[in-house]
Amino acid sequence: MKFLVIGLGSMGKRRVRNLIALDCDNIAGFDIRPDRRKYSNSEYNIVTFKSLESAINKFNPDVFIISTPPEFHMEYANFAFDRKIHCFIEGSVVDADKILELSQKIKETDTVIVPSCTMRFYPGPMKIKELVEQGVVGKPLNFNYQTGQYLPDWHPWEDIEDFYVSNPETGGCREIVPFELTWLNDIFGYPKPLACVKRKLTDMNADIDDIYHCLLSYPAGVIGNLTVEVISRPRTTREFRLIGTDGEIVFDGEANSVKYINSSMEEWKVAVFNKGTLEDQYINPEEPYIEEIRSFLMAVKIKKTACYPNSLFDDYKVLQNLYKLFNSTDASLVEINPLILTTENHFLALDAKMSFDDNSLFRHSEIEVLRDLDEEDRLVTQASKYDLSYVPLDGNIGCLVNGAGLAMATMDIIKLYGGNPANFLDVGGGATTEKVTEAFKIMLSNTNLRAILVNIFGGIMRCDVIASGVVKAAREVKLTLPLVVRLEGTNADLGKRILTESGLEIISASSMDDAARNVVTAASKGE
Repeated sequence: MKFLVIGLGSMGKRRVRNLIALDCDNIAGFDIRPDRRKYSNSEYNIVTFKSLESAINKFNPDVFIISTPPEFHMEYANFAFDRKIHCFIEGSVVDADKILELSQKIKETDTVIVPSCTMRFYPGPMKIKELVEQGVVGKPLNFNYQTGQYLPDWHPWEDIEDFYVSNPETGGCREIVPFELTWLNDIFGYPKPLACVKRKLTDMNADIDDIYHCLLSYPAGVIGNLTVEVISRPRTTREFRLIGTDGEIVFDGEANSVKYINSSMEEWKVAVFNKGTLEDQYINPEEPYIEEIRSFLMAVKIKKTACYPNSLFDDYKVLQNLYKLFNSTDASLVEINPLILTTENHFLALDAKMSFDDNSLFRHSEIEVLRDLDEEDRLVTQASKYDLSYVPLDGNIGCLVNGAGLAMATMDIIKLYGGNPANFLDVGGGATTEKVTEAFKIMLSNTNLRAILVNIFGGIMRCDVIASGVVKAAREVKLTLPLVVRLEGTNADLGKRILTESGLEIISASSMDDAARNVVTAASKGE
């Protein structure tokens, strides 16, 4: 057979090595990048092509190995189907509808087109499946699984912005979630997605969420917690723990081992696996990938897709899980506490709390109607209408600040000088006169208020805009309390002049210390 590896990046190079390891000697490669073609030609002694047309005309392949970025998978897979070329595709991340369509088209043919499921060939997951099927820990109840690696370490030889995993549609975490679900679902069945919390925690140069926390309900009552992240460093993380009715199974990727214990055992039983063959700059061993290609070649040999452990339809179902997880609720927090185990060995959530992204509620009318304003603080609700972040506190000094970090620092320094903040109030980077006026009204609703501190650092927000808003607000609410204002940054001098020329009794502060000292003194005089 003739094999054409499409895409000669890190994954394509690995697939070339897999084929060579399996004694396949009629291999060619196609990539539009000349540097990749040159490397593969010299390193693996394979012929390479700069266009698919020339590869088809000159090489006439029997099999495609598609190792391109995910958004191109279906384009090449359909090209292969139309020409009755067998096809192996790396893990699916996008194009669920196209995957479903192709899975239907190949049903009545003997053309083998299958997607990757590498984790099913890793010794750790294989051992977990064996132990679960043997029932060594009783009925599975709950698993917690975290896996991750710092994204820039995936391809240390290139900038991540040049790598498809920095694309929001095919980002690192988004790619790995289905990669992991493929083997988890093989053991536990297809889950019902309950919630997904995803966000960016680091400042890495990629416009993606770098952690996904997924809550899944599997058949037979198994609850799964899957955390996928791209922030673990300097080593990768792969930790799995399954609790059953009669014991536990633990998979430690760092130790490359699986251990288990049940009520009939006094000590853990440990299985340690061979580390395998590691190529330079790769973190995963070659052997699981080789075995995966071996399984694919066996299916091609007898022309039966079913002989391979994964199918396009399986991938379609995994992607449906993925879409439901990411889009079903737009939850930012899911907390179950307490979670109990009943006498019938079922988990039951006695209480739960979920928080949702306010900006996404327009997509979820079924969630928005559950909002009970009577259960919320009236002033917090009022502040949210004007995009103000407001939290009432027990003190007597009102704080109006732009930026959460500066707001926290302002409250800290007020405490340092012996005062007590009455609120956290962040007007954000786009404050208008209307927002500032509303902020004053909200603060003045607190009858314990004795002074107000406005602390602004003008970056995006211009100090003259804030100053105009403060003057207008003070006049509109007929402010009688002491008002201390500290302005620094963009148009600070103009802002200070607006305050001075307003004729209002405003105490101008030159620094954070000066502002805190003045407002604490003013508040103590007002008591």
